[in-house]
Order: sequence, then C-alpha cells, then structure tokens
Amino acid sequence: MSELLEILLNVLAPIFLLVGAAAWIGQRFKPDPRAVSNLLVYLFVPALSFKTLYQLEAGSLAELVTGEFGRAFLHITLLVAIMSAIALGLGRAFGLDRRTTSAFTLASSQMNAGNYGIPLCTFAFGPEGGALALLFYVSSSISSNMVGTFVASSGSVGFGRAAANVLRVPTTWGALLAITLNLLNAPLPLALERAVFLASDATLPAMLALLGLLLGQMSLRTLRVPWRWVFAACGLRLIGGAVLGALVASGLGFGGLFYAVAVTQSSVPTAVLANALAAEFGSDAQFTSAATLISTLASLGTMTILIAVLR
Repeated sequence: MSELLEILLNVLAPIFLLVGAAAWIGQRFKPDPRAVSNLLVYLFVPALSFKTLYQLEAGSLAELVTGEFGRAFLHITLLVAIMSAIALGLGRAFGLDRRTTSAFTLASSQMNAGNYGIPLCTFAFGPEGGALALLFYVSSSISSNMVGTFVASSGSVGFGRAAANVLRVPTTWGALLAITLNLLNAPLPLALERAVFLASDATLPAMLALLGLLLGQMSLRTLRVPWRWVFAACGLRLIGGAVLGALVASGLGFGGLFYAVAVTQSSVPTAVLANALAAEFGSDAQFTSAATLISTLASLGTMTILIAVLR
C-alpha cells in the first residue's frame, strides 16, 4: 500500500499539478485551445521529433533499424495498427456513424506518450527510463500522426482526401529529413539548429498546457456524446493498451527496462493530439475531449497499479 501511495504522490502528482494549473487558467481566462493545438501539430511536435532523430547515435541505416529506436518504432506501429483495427471493427460492427467511429478509433489508439508518458517514465524508472520513453514518443508521433490524421479525416471526407491530409502534417517529413541528415552526418546551420531545438523544448510544456486548457474548459454536463462508447474507448486505451502492449513487447523479445517503458507507454491515457487532430480534420472533437478527460482521470488508478507491477 505504501508503494502505491509513493507512486501516486511522487510519480503521478507532479504531472497532475501542472495540468491542474493550466486547467485553472483555461477556466479563468478562456484562451482558445485551437491556437495551441495548431502550434503542436505544425511546429512543436515536428521539431521535437526532428531533434530527437537528428541527435540519435546511429552509425548506419541498419543500426538505426535494429537499434533502440527501430525496436520502439516497430512496437508502437504494431500497437497503433492493432488498436485502430480493433476500434474500427467495433465501430462498424455496432453500426456507429463515420464521425463517431473515427473519434472512437482516435480515442482508443492515440496514446499520450509525450507530456504524460515521458515524465511518468522518468519519475518511475529514472533518467534512463525517460530517455527510452522519448524514443517511444517520437515513434508514436510519427506513426500515430499518420494513422491518426487519416482516421480523423475519414470521419468527414473520403479516402483520397484523408490520404492527402496525412501529407499535410509535417512530423513525418521532419523525421525523414532528420534521419537523412543524421546518417549523412550533415550539420545544420547554427541559427536553424537553435531555432528547431528551441521549438522542440516547448513541446512537452505546450502539451501539458493544452491538456489543462481542454480539461479546464470542459463540462461533462454540456458534452453531447455517446457515453458508453467514450467509456469503451477509455477502457480500450488504458486496459487494452496495457495488455496488447505487453503482448507485443513480449513477442518482440523486449526485456528489463525497455519492456517496462514499452508497456507503460502503451497504457497511457488518450493523447491531447487526438483532440488536435479531431478538431483539425473534421472528426468528433467532443468525443475525443471526453475520452481524454475520463482516461486521464482514470489513469491515476490504472497507472499507479501498472507501475507497481512493472517495478
């Protein structure tokens, strides 16, 4: 019992204190969260992905693919694909409309591996855990951005337009450029490097701020969403993510700290990015907002127990 309390107070409480402060600001001053989400989608997240991959120690493409980043990317990609397929299948099997199916899939598959997962793994497993968590986050920002943009767009437009929207999001292009420059050992102009690194440093605080702003301005009484499907998405994200994450990690032969971080990052609440993508590309942003709120609050219990088990 004392270990669970220690995890709750020293691992999860710092994150919720920052989110709570931003929530108070959102409730008090009513800033527009859309402005922050635009900055995240088109500037901060691509910058963090670029910086991480640009600085990654990779002597060759083979080493990059078989190393820690390649393994993390494979794990996250498989997890997102499996969870998206499950959510899409459930939505169609139960006759949900396109926008609700899109939002249900986003809420289930988009994991908050950045502003929630990185500090969580750092506090729970130390600096090495935080460094590994960053690799899983960058992997999720690439694969989840691509899949998430397509899923969000498919709630309001056809296949061709949804596929075109994937190309609009710069995270993947920035990641490919960073990997290319890394492998070629090509330096950036100092001014550009400093600008990109400054933007990347703003990503996690901006995500925490956006999460707080959304929660602070959200009223469960005014949301018009299919609540049973919101709770189903939260269960799939928190519990299904833990189970599937553990299965995929075991199947890929992960062990030790790498396994613990992989499972933790698989089990975090619905990502703030799900709300940004839903708002940007025409999915049901109220659904994803409700799922973000419920899953974030519920994660106080699920993540406390999970970290105690993984430790």
